[in-house]
Amino acid sequence: MTRSTSNPGSSRHHLVEGAVRMLAAVTIAGLLGCATTASVEPLEVTLDDLEVAEVTVFETTLLARLRITNPNPEPFAIDGASFKLILDGKKVGTGTAPAAFTVERLGSTVVDAEFHVNNATALLRVKDIIDKQTVSYGVTGSLFCQGTFGTRRMKFE
Repeated sequence: MTRSTSNPGSSRHHLVEGAVRMLAAVTIAGLLGCATTASVEPLEVTLDDLEVAEVTVFETTLLARLRITNPNPEPFAIDGASFKLILDGKKVGTGTAPAAFTVERLGSTVVDAEFHVNNATALLRVKDIIDKQTVSYGVTGSLFCQGTFGTRRMKFE
């Protein structure tokens, strides 16, 4: 028995069948990926130290040390991070930590980051803080984790 390759319906059937198999494989891989990350607790990032490195008319450069804590039983390979410095609920600067590092299982590590603060924005926040006599601050951002399917962004506050 021979198959006819001139039948357009037959080749279309094979294309559809192949596409359905590919979609099923991608869906299963996606579900397995979600299942393995569903129980992962987010990494915690806290400010460990902060010092002024340089001040210009428009911008201040701050050198920060950030403690990253991993509450999970697996280590995380981090391939850099980006941050926002928050003062009184508003972003006043941005920062990065380009170096790759690993946060061991159930452990923590301190990384160096450089922040650039817009002086005008920061001065407006300081004025509001002086009027209120209270201050709130924090760091938000993303850690870039290496995984089986490439780099994944883990947001934190």
